[in-house]
Amino acid sequence: MRSKFGIWVLMTAAIIFAGCTRDMRDDARLKPYEPSGVMADGRSAWRVPENTVPRGYLREDEAYFTGRANKKFVSDAPADAASRDLVRGRDIYGAFCALCHGPDGQGQGVMTEKGFPEGASFLDQRLIDAGDGYYYHVITNGFGRMKAIAGQITPEDRWSAVGAVREIQRKAAEDAS
Repeated sequence: MRSKFGIWVLMTAAIIFAGCTRDMRDDARLKPYEPSGVMADGRSAWRVPENTVPRGYLREDEAYFTGRANKKFVSDAPADAASRDLVRGRDIYGAFCALCHGPDGQGQGVMTEKGFPEGASFLDQRLIDAGDGYYYHVITNGFGRMKAIAGQITPEDRWSAVGAVREIQRKAAEDAS
């Protein structure tokens, strides 16, 4: 019985390893768009059609991806962002915003101790009255001394940061009353 099993294992291994030859490993392969005779135009791959959008990059929801609807800032976060994660928003705020705006949103971040100008206070009435889309737009594109940080924060995290700013404003209003 034991010898039959051993023979079976050896035969299986021989069949598997016989299929893997150096010829397969060293077979010719083409790099994308490398000149070759595969396509009629001399390329090795099809050209990407015009206006092709990579998977996951279709930006149909204007309000969600720009903070605007009909060329005006949205007052409230879009429905997709309404369920934003406030814990994640606090983390994003702490990492990207609190340095200039301070942990309490009054514009007294640690950067002011280093000689940089104060950040805007989120407790100013004009910023309390600003819509959520305005905050999203500023995070995305920058404003004044603030640089755009869209390349560092996903749209979802930007909306979460907006939620963290609104939470700071709510807490300040509760403390004042």
